[in-house]
Amino acid sequence: MTTEAKGFKDRIAYHAKLAMKGRKQFTVPIYVIVEYYFDSRRPDVDGPGKLALDALQGICFQKDSLVISFSQIKALDPENPRTEFVIGEIEDRP
Repeated sequence: MTTEAKGFKDRIAYHAKLAMKGRKQFTVPIYVIVEYYFDSRRPDVDGPGKLALDALQGICFQKDSLVISFSQIKALDPENPRTEFVIGEIEDRP
């Protein structure tokens, strides 16, 4: 894993821990939607997704086998690069 990939994964895990503070992990089938807003370049379509799911595992859900729907959206936002997540029980899917 590259230093850049490890940093990306670590940042996701850090913010996931903050967001999950006081909440219980999901224990039922879930969906995960990840939106990536990059500054100037776009990574491969599958690279960030695997890192994101790995970072969330053990924080938002115990095993990634609970994720039965996974979507990724990539866009450019040079002013505010970021990664956003939506996670929910499959019955509540938007």
